[in-house]
Amino acid sequence: MKKTNAIKRTTSFIIIFSIIYSIFELNVAFLLPIITVLIPFRFMKEKKGSKEAYNKDKKTLTRLLLFNFISIELASILTQNMNDFTFNLSIGMLIYLIYFIILSQSERKVSQVQKNPDILYNELKRRIDVLEDMRNKNIEAIENASDERMKRNMQVKLNKIDNKLNTTKKQLDMIESLMNNKQ
Repeated sequence: MKKTNAIKRTTSFIIIFSIIYSIFELNVAFLLPIITVLIPFRFMKEKKGSKEAYNKDKKTLTRLLLFNFISIELASILTQNMNDFTFNLSIGMLIYLIYFIILSQSERKVSQVQKNPDILYNELKRRIDVLEDMRNKNIEAIENASDERMKRNMQVKLNKIDNKLNTTKKQLDMIESLMNNKQ
């Protein structure tokens, strides 16, 4: 299976979104992000496959997206000609930039967890403790409830908490087994 990363996913998103939007609007000018971002990025991209090269590529793509967004906004402000076309282009660039930033942040968090699974292990332990406390409080509330309708509602909440608790415990067990396999 081919490994995808934030850069590949963002470039694919830009291509697909630009093509679909240009077909939808019947305007070839909406292919501009492909010309102004992706083609220069292909030439500016590092040829090495190292982690440093990947980080440089992420900075390059971020800067290209930000530059295009700022230039479209500045052009429309300086010419005082903000129409639907420039507005749609600038919003598109902003969407691409935000999408790329979100993917990069998610990718960074995943790599941090892979480097140090203890963080996730501790977080899941804390979540299990909180869920067990909620479960105990809910059981007490069911016992003290006088109305049958209240008891049913509390029972539904208890079932949801139990499901979350079981799922979290399974995740914790998986992480424990992964940590034991690494050692």
